[in-house]
Amino acid sequence: MDAHLQRVLIETYTAVRPKRNAVTHGVWGEIEDGKLVFDFEYVDDLDPAKPTKHDTDVISEATVVAFSDFGAFLFGRLADPSKQSPDDVATLRRLSNGFQELHGLTAVAVPDRQFFRVVRTTDQDSINIEEITEAIRKVSPTAKEIAFELEIKCTIDKWMIPAQQTAMLKGDVLLSKLSKFKG
Repeated sequence: MDAHLQRVLIETYTAVRPKRNAVTHGVWGEIEDGKLVFDFEYVDDLDPAKPTKHDTDVISEATVVAFSDFGAFLFGRLADPSKQSPDDVATLRRLSNGFQELHGLTAVAVPDRQFFRVVRTTDQDSINIEEITEAIRKVSPTAKEIAFELEIKCTIDKWMIPAQQTAMLKGDVLLSKLSKFKG
């Protein structure tokens, strides 16, 4: 694994652990305008002196979303290694830059290629790849390159198409032509 990402995981765990414990086991604070406003005391059981500490941190909504995106992406790759690609480290590094206030590490430069996970629900027999690409470009207009995995839901059927395959799809694609991705 990437040394920077290892540090991100360790430092984030260290910073978030007391907050997670407070949210799970007691009174921790409140949500104000999408921000998590922490205000609680805890015993630091990682310090041999076991001091009582007071946490009065404010975590922005953007940081929470970036941290959630990072976790979902990482655990999705760990749970299903068939989805892993060489671009995953760059994607994780980019996502980790978004919650820098939690891990406290310097942001790292990443390629301008950005990764997305797209979920489309349809009642049609085809999916338009250009519409998806245009929607991604609206969300991330400065990305030089984009990649996306695609989950399609149609009634009770579902298709999971990895990014390596979506890169080869163009125009309107019949769902019947995606049978190898049907699950």
